[in-house]
Amino acid sequence: MQEVQDNNMWLGNEVYYNLLLHSMMEHDNIQLSGEIRLDNSNFQVVFDESRHITGVVSAPFVESMGTVVLLTSNNFLKWLVVLNVGLLLLVAMMVVPQKENWRHVFDLTKFNQRPNKLDPGTYRLRVKQALITKIRVHHDLTRDEMASKQPSEVQAMIGDPRLVELVYSESKAYSPQELRKMMQAIRRWGKRN
Repeated sequence: MQEVQDNNMWLGNEVYYNLLLHSMMEHDNIQLSGEIRLDNSNFQVVFDESRHITGVVSAPFVESMGTVVLLTSNNFLKWLVVLNVGLLLLVAMMVVPQKENWRHVFDLTKFNQRPNKLDPGTYRLRVKQALITKIRVHHDLTRDEMASKQPSEVQAMIGDPRLVELVYSESKAYSPQELRKMMQAIRRWGKRN
């Protein structure tokens, strides 16, 4: 330690890094050509600090590209590989089939009924629910607020005696024609009030 402190010729870590990089080079690899093995400028150290996680599908592609970039020190070969991969991607995009025509052609010869027909016994209940919903929306009430109203208040909101009877009379039976008239009265109800 004393030697290093008194030595004015110390060059920092440069000598250490030069020796480290020299030891990582493959000067004894006979599979490399002589001009590559003997010329230090042909060797490059790559620090891969990428933190991204590749997916299962794209991992082989990313790994192969990393290997090509790492092993290809020749710019011409590197760009040749990159352009070939780009060309393959373009061809793959052009091969995608075109979508079918989105227009829907109606076939008037087919008659499609509801999959589940409504029970005629529920018609009255549905008309009653439609009336209550229209009153609730007209008076800007929530379902809970409407449920907490007294029957006299709801009757005052409805106003029409026929519609009041529809809501509160359980004993009266309505024919389909009468229910149609009630629905027309419900449609007109909001316009009068």
